Amino acid sequence: MEFFRRNAHPLLTDRPEPEIKQGLLLIHQVCNVLHRNPPHAAEWKATLLAKALHILNRHTAADIRHLMRWFVTNRDSQDIPPRLDFVLDAFDSFIDRARKECG
Repeated sequence: MEFFRRNAHPLLTDRPEPEIKQGLLLIHQVCNVLHRNPPHAAEWKATLLAKALHILNRHTAADIRHLMRWFVTNRDSQDIPPRLDFVLDAFDSFIDRARKECG
């Protein structure tokens, strides 16, 4: 959040701060669950936060929790892209897989 404040990032003017924090939390959750390094500041600014906010608007917290559990059991799968932006882009399909494979 401090990075966005210092740089007067437009996302802070377009969205309420609690929503921004939820997006940042989602990005950190995905990184932690998949054992990935968190993105660098420039990456945040580019698109990751916008993608995370889009995901939060489309999916329930229960679906996201379910997917995080699926990520834990499948983190070494070649089906999960190595780049975080691609993981976020494929979120819908991963949620569908998690539902099918884990009930």
